[in-house]
Amino acid sequence: MLRYMLDEHIPVAVADGLRRVGIDVVTAHAATRKGTADADHLARCAIENRVVVTHDVDNLQLHATGVPHFGIVWIKFRKDSLGSMIELLEILSAMYDMDEFANRLDYL
Repeated sequence: MLRYMLDEHIPVAVADGLRRVGIDVVTAHAATRKGTADADHLARCAIENRVVVTHDVDNLQLHATGVPHFGIVWIKFRKDSLGSMIELLEILSAMYDMDEFANRLDYL
């Protein structure tokens, strides 16, 4: 099961929904990483074996340049889709083991 770190732009309600179904998730806000440079954020998540959930295109650019990471889920954000985000992240978490997701980029 994947463990997630939600970027500072992903609503906390998504973390709450994931926790309700038993998924290990932290937020950039709770981990006091708000405002941390994206490369540093990816590096820290790699150490913690957490997949970054984001809609920040900077993370896509870092992936494209080969910056190592534990995994990135890029998600198109719309306020009316919080339930869908939670459901898709839950499905993704169930589909992959943590060791399968290193340096992977998925678009939801």
